[in-house]
Amino acid sequence: MDRAGDIWFPIENAGLYRFNGKTFQNYGEAEGLTTNAVQDTYQDRDGRLWFGGWRGLFRLTGETIVPVTRNGPWR
Repeated sequence: MDRAGDIWFPIENAGLYRFNGKTFQNYGEAEGLTTNAVQDTYQDRDGRLWFGGWRGLFRLTGETIVPVTRNGPWR
């Protein structure tokens, strides 16, 4: 659960979902997620959401999921 109370969870071969208590929103390839095998979600102390999966580390930026490389984005 994130600070807003939304629940984030992966569904194998269907990307990542956010449930806000009323509706579900799917995050997949169209939103920048390059894997359907998300295995972990984490919200850091600054409120950023991170996702770890089969193809690496990702971060939510606005409504887009971006892959994180050695060069970031870290902040």
